Amino acid sequence: MHHLSALDLSVDKLIAAAAAGGANHVCLFTQQPADSGMVPVVIDDARIQQVRQQLDDAGLSVLGITSFPILRGVDPADYGPGLDRGAALGAICANARIGDLPLESAADKFARFGGLCAARGILPCIEFTGFGKVDALAQALAIISRAGCGALTLDPLHITRTGTLWEQIEALAPHLIGYVQICDGPLEASEDDYMAEAGRDRMLPGEGSFPLNRLLAIAPPAMPVSLEMPRQRLVKAGSNPFDVARDLVVRSRAWLEANAGTEN
Repeated sequence: MHHLSALDLSVDKLIAAAAAGGANHVCLFTQQPADSGMVPVVIDDARIQQVRQQLDDAGLSVLGITSFPILRGVDPADYGPGLDRGAALGAICANARIGDLPLESAADKFARFGGLCAARGILPCIEFTGFGKVDALAQALAIISRAGCGALTLDPLHITRTGTLWEQIEALAPHLIGYVQICDGPLEASEDDYMAEAGRDRMLPGEGSFPLNRLLAIAPPAMPVSLEMPRQRLVKAGSNPFDVARDLVVRSRAWLEANAGTEN
């Protein structure tokens, strides 16, 4: 379960909710995103050992760490501390998003980010985003090719909202798929809807119309799936954030087991 799904929970409560719902992995914030307001759940150096112990006690591991946007004016070296924290927690992937940069500059920055990740045994991944940005996948692939490292984070929300063709996703080589996230939603939405979905409100698998089975069909065997489904509407309506997070895992696992038997 991704911490974006439960920003109202502290890290220890997120771990407890994930374990209570039957999750195997969590995705955590180990770096304050450079392009957003304060995320209240970033893990700092002082808490690494405590969080590692909580993960071990709960039988969970860290699949991904976030967020590492590649932007103008941002030196990838600044992400070293967040990557160090991720490595100390045993993270497998580090998730990056690409800002409005020329291809050469983006590839250079991502290559440096990838080098930092490789030194820590972490796979650098690009999550392509953007409303109606039909070239987002091609851009991400070009950056990975030029940088000589990395893979893709595949999120059905961003695949759908960028207008990427599912045939393009299905044509990807397996080694380019580093990290799969899952959520659901309507096929059509406005740009404002997309912004709300991205950070606050999404649907559980099976509640919307995203072709999730097509995504799961191309994921390499036994690849873990990250559950990224913030549901702030329920919390605002008075539901207990812990119960919302646990329910997300329980219901998503049931859907995944019925459709693919995939880990999460």
